[in-house]
Amino acid sequence: MTAQNLQLLWLEILNHISLPVTKALFKQHGNLLDFQETEATVALLTSALIETNRSRIPHLQAAFWSVTNQLVEVKLVVESEYSSSHQEEISSWSLEKISKNPEHLSPVSLSDGEFSLTSDQERALSQLKNLTISQEKFFRLTGFAGTGKTVLITSFIQWLVSEGINFVAATPTNKSAKNLSQIAENSGLNLEVKTVAQLLGQQPVLDEETGIEVFLSKEELDWSGYGIIIIDEFSMLNRDNFKEIASEVKSSLLSKVVFVGDSAQLPPVGEREPIVSRSSEIQQSATLTQVVRYDGEMARVAQEIRSNPKYSRTLYPFTTTRDSTILCLPQKEWLQRAVALFDSPQFKLNPDHIRFLAWRNKTVESLNNFVRSQLWGKNAPDYVTGDRLIARRPLFRAKPGAKGKNKWRIAINNSEEAVVIDQGEECELLFLGQIYKYWKVMVKPDCGKEQPLSILHRESQKLYNEKVKYLAQVKQWQSYFDLSRMFDDVGYAYSLTTHKAQGSTIDYVFLDVADMRGCSERQKLQYTALTRAKTQVLIPSN
Repeated sequence: MTAQNLQLLWLEILNHISLPVTKALFKQHGNLLDFQETEATVALLTSALIETNRSRIPHLQAAFWSVTNQLVEVKLVVESEYSSSHQEEISSWSLEKISKNPEHLSPVSLSDGEFSLTSDQERALSQLKNLTISQEKFFRLTGFAGTGKTVLITSFIQWLVSEGINFVAATPTNKSAKNLSQIAENSGLNLEVKTVAQLLGQQPVLDEETGIEVFLSKEELDWSGYGIIIIDEFSMLNRDNFKEIASEVKSSLLSKVVFVGDSAQLPPVGEREPIVSRSSEIQQSATLTQVVRYDGEMARVAQEIRSNPKYSRTLYPFTTTRDSTILCLPQKEWLQRAVALFDSPQFKLNPDHIRFLAWRNKTVESLNNFVRSQLWGKNAPDYVTGDRLIARRPLFRAKPGAKGKNKWRIAINNSEEAVVIDQGEECELLFLGQIYKYWKVMVKPDCGKEQPLSILHRESQKLYNEKVKYLAQVKQWQSYFDLSRMFDDVGYAYSLTTHKAQGSTIDYVFLDVADMRGCSERQKLQYTALTRAKTQVLIPSN
């Protein structure tokens, strides 16, 4: 391809990058050096820029798809170190596409760094602005995947900042909070997102009658400093947390809450539908219906699954789509491709580059064990350097000098992830006359400092379960807390349940559809899993 044609193509690609920060980065520091059918070589000025911006590759790939109508593998290189041996002329189909400049769907069109919203979004934004001066306390913004909820909320937040209105954003899980923060950053906003538990000041407390640990607010809340409270991913908000938020907002003089979400996604575990979708407390709402984000054929399939009631009774008959955003492969090749991606530099830089998603914990465990056997060998120790772990519940540490059940603090939140940085060491601990074997493993959490984990050895799991159950039955709460929080409950993070992945965005989703056959929520499960994918969904064929 000639230098002139490369420049023409690059300008067209830049025009189709939807996120302002990503667009500005590649416009200022990037250059298209080579394009060969389905592979593009993009240069940045330094290796440091490459390492910190690999997570933006999917946005480049989406732009290439919009222009060329092909899936393009993007390779980032340092410009000064690259020499191309490919100088072929641009193919006729590429020149034709560039010259015709076809229209494609995109989240926003940009002009001088400002958002240009659709009429659908403009109406909703006007309603949100009116909320700040009305007597209403609640607002619900709903929309299915691709209808531009996040773009709209980003615009609303920018308006709140310009008007000097204090606000706070929160989501039900750490994963969704991290995802929203990243999206805001890509839009040029430095946004700290809390979890709902943090917003409510909740700490885990044991119900001494039932032995069940629940999250309760430990102190009186003060939201007087917040004019607007934004709760994203409302489909995951459980009934108790909704009631507490509603009660707090109604008792506040100025605070108002905006719930944002997709009612077609999975509800909280144990609930039939999201409470926000049907609460009579919420009188003001807006629904986005116009699809503004181009996600290829997988978006069309997701819409079909969501809208057709028969998929509540049966699984969708997946086939490879024309654009390969859904790709069906023989089981063996499906597994091989996944392992190759887990072993790639991109996964080390971005853990959401790839995940297996399934329904049952048993299947998740099996897939995790398979990945580890391929990465580290069948006889590898339980924890090796590079292993990726996820907290299955909050991980606690004792506060210095504190006593009783209140001596504990949360060190790592539920669903937070960490990478093993030093091979695990087998240890033993004596507690109440019994010896427990455990792994001492040094990890680096995604958010936080390096710290050791104490992970119960499988040989001591039965003893531990029996002892914890006994201590709860006899209500020896001091010993119960000491033992139940002594070891860190973590699992491997290569495969997740769809519930656990909710709220996150994953480049390549390897979806075990067959595992969902027995789920009563199969329609929401399939839809939620499919809409986690940013680039491609890969499914094993029979």
